[in-house]
Amino acid sequence: MPGLKRHKSRQDFGQAAEEAAVRLLKKKGHKIISRNYAIRDGEIDIISRREDTLVFTEVRARKYGAMVRPEETVDSRKQAKIRHTAQAWLLAHPCDDICRFDVVACYEEADGALRLEHYENAF
Repeated sequence: MPGLKRHKSRQDFGQAAEEAAVRLLKKKGHKIISRNYAIRDGEIDIISRREDTLVFTEVRARKYGAMVRPEETVDSRKQAKIRHTAQAWLLAHPCDDICRFDVVACYEEADGALRLEHYENAF
């Protein structure tokens, strides 16, 4: 995905990374149910379903030269917030599906291309 360097703001870059993550999940057979589901205490970037599994996905992106890998930023505190938000979603949308938590890490390469890594059952 060349040209991401033109996304000057952090918000624009994050949005581009999230769009790329959605495309990746769809290619893998996910049906997107919700994006940016938020409650007072947290947010889930993407909620999708693949077969009988409900997937709560956190998208993390880092620009070229970042000192920390994107997936490393999903620490125990962030995981707890995501779990809490997922519980709220499940209370509002009861289902019998298996649930899992994934992370899509987005890396900006030196040429501005975006490289994605999908970690299933990340936590």
